[in-house]
Amino acid sequence: MNGKKTVFIHDILFKGKRAVNWDEVEKYLRQYVGEFYQIEDCNKMIYIGSDLPDEYTHSNYTRILKGANAKAKANAAQGLPELLKIATNEVYEDNRKEKHSKDAKYGWYSYDSRFALPVFGDDGEIERYNVFMLQCWSDTMKMRNITYTIS
Repeated sequence: MNGKKTVFIHDILFKGKRAVNWDEVEKYLRQYVGEFYQIEDCNKMIYIGSDLPDEYTHSNYTRILKGANAKAKANAAQGLPELLKIATNEVYEDNRKEKHSKDAKYGWYSYDSRFALPVFGDDGEIERYNVFMLQCWSDTMKMRNITYTIS
């Protein structure tokens, strides 16, 4: 995979034909609150605050996600510690919105990460993996619409 680290998620916990149950994803993410994770690329420690589950699942960005991208973001929650660990390309950005003056008054950091989700065949076996690019911000995670398939 072009030498880039990728988190492989082997199970699809958050399923659904029409929509993701974001309340279930939020509940799942609460297990990470209060934990610290180190980004190997820059040795920075990331603290998971109590606001992450709500921001991850109910942000404006999440509300507009549909179909496969919504399910991918929901299931990426399973690999949150590993996604942070392998994150690269640290970028700093000044805070530009008044609403973030409390929690990001000194600005934001973003990182890139990758994860792969299985695609199951009719027999229930993993047929291949779809690989997604993810941008991790200080407050949430946004996926890019770049998907690779690994057979």
